[in-house]
Amino acid sequence: MLRLSLLYALLDSSSVIRPEHLQAALAVWDYRERSIEHVFGGASGDADRERILGALVSGPMTVTDLRRLFSNNRDGEWIKAKMAMLVRDGSVVQSFKDGDRKSLIPAWKLKLGGTHRA
Repeated sequence: MLRLSLLYALLDSSSVIRPEHLQAALAVWDYRERSIEHVFGGASGDADRERILGALVSGPMTVTDLRRLFSNNRDGEWIKAKMAMLVRDGSVVQSFKDGDRKSLIPAWKLKLGGTHRA
């Protein structure tokens, strides 16, 4: 903020930083933060996390469903560990899904009002 306000003071041919220079610097800083939020939104940088959360928009998923999501290139333990992380950060909750052989199969679903944006 100080550097930005100094830049505005210099552009204004001022030898001191005045309140209007600080206000201009604050406006630029605020614009930068809003722009970053607009461009990147709630993206975490974890592509696997985003892929899982995007798939859960359509409803609860089991370990088998999630393995299929990754073309069976992730084992069940990896899926369970990733889902435990998502439960801890409040993005998903444990749930159940109707199964063919069993009446209910453990699954995960998006937490209502969660942090993910579809």
